[in-house]
Amino acid sequence: MQTDPHDDYALGSVPFCGVQVRLDSRPLIPRVETEYWVAEALKSIPADSPVCVLDLFAGSGCIGLSILKHRPNTFVTFGEVEQSHLATIAESIKDNALDQRHVFLIHSDVWSAIDGRFDFIFANPPYISKERNTVSESALQSEPHEALFADEDGYAYIRQTIDGLPKALANKGVCYIEHEPHHTDMLARHIQDIGFVIETKKDQYGVNRYSRIHRSAVA
Repeated sequence: MQTDPHDDYALGSVPFCGVQVRLDSRPLIPRVETEYWVAEALKSIPADSPVCVLDLFAGSGCIGLSILKHRPNTFVTFGEVEQSHLATIAESIKDNALDQRHVFLIHSDVWSAIDGRFDFIFANPPYISKERNTVSESALQSEPHEALFADEDGYAYIRQTIDGLPKALANKGVCYIEHEPHHTDMLARHIQDIGFVIETKKDQYGVNRYSRIHRSAVA
């Protein structure tokens, strides 16, 4: 169950997949649904290979931090538009004694400053529809609206993410992206348009919550 954001911000940090995540800059508080699918996705990352990972829309950095913790040979790029969140991520890296030599903190508006190709891309963009507004009152009052809501019925940042995959995803790479259930059909059509393959998966509550995307040649 999601706790009251006031309490989490007052505590200053939250646990996520084996790491302690700072909330100094008041990023979006990591959700248990996100923790569930990240733990599942971690199983697909090789334990000993120095793969390149991108945590796009990094926010608190919870996804990239957990990858660094459980796959210490990876190189993780954190892409985030809010510079204060990058400073918070840097402190979390120190707190958790993670290898700073494997970290790249990039100030980027979606893909604007992201270069290179990645073996794994993790994206948890703002995706809540302003019209549907499924956010709790406590979250509305406490958490940054820019990290919650997106235009186009919540699909705007998802669309930008998908449009960048042909350039940013390695030939055998995989992208994991979180989204609302009502985005499932939109994503399927969009992925078909770029010639990729998508598998939408359920969270611990049986809700379509995230999708695994890759080029058609990848198993």
